Amino acid sequence: SPAALSATLNDAVRLGVNWIRVDLSWPDIQGRSASAFQWGPFDAVIHAASARHLNVLPMIAYTPSWARQIGCNSDKCPPASPQEFAIFASEAAARYAPMGVHTWEIWNEPNVTGFWRPLPNPQDYATLVAATAPAIHAIDANAVVLSGGLAPATTSNGDISQLQFLDEFCAAGGAASVDAI
Repeated sequence: SPAALSATLNDAVRLGVNWIRVDLSWPDIQGRSASAFQWGPFDAVIHAASARHLNVLPMIAYTPSWARQIGCNSDKCPPASPQEFAIFASEAAARYAPMGVHTWEIWNEPNVTGFWRPLPNPQDYATLVAATAPAIHAIDANAVVLSGGLAPATTSNGDISQLQFLDEFCAAGGAASVDAI
């Protein structure tokens, strides 16, 4: 709600926070189809943060049902087409760069099954990043694109430890696509 958003951001300011990291969930913005955008709720976050002189780090992630791989029933599955995700990211950059947003994180904790279904895959994540980072840079030459933060994990039960995942992501060329890890 607007009141909850205001209270949360006011708390951040009181704590001396300069940056907030916020989910920019693709299913929230384009949940119905590739042609229907619902930017309003995220616009409210950007405007409220800006009014408080807070920098925003959008974490672009997740996949609407219409863009998922066949058989996937979770928004945590990677998109069937990394290019579709990149198009969404470029639309977000075009919308929010003029509002002062120039730093972007691609996905959240792609090394654990809780956020990359059915199983984490560093090569597939590198492919997603390789499509997305240039799409953002094409819109905003000053953009800083970050790889997704990795969860502390052990390599077990489908999860991949953060160091192993990072090694494999880099070996797949992922580090060359981002400005920071």
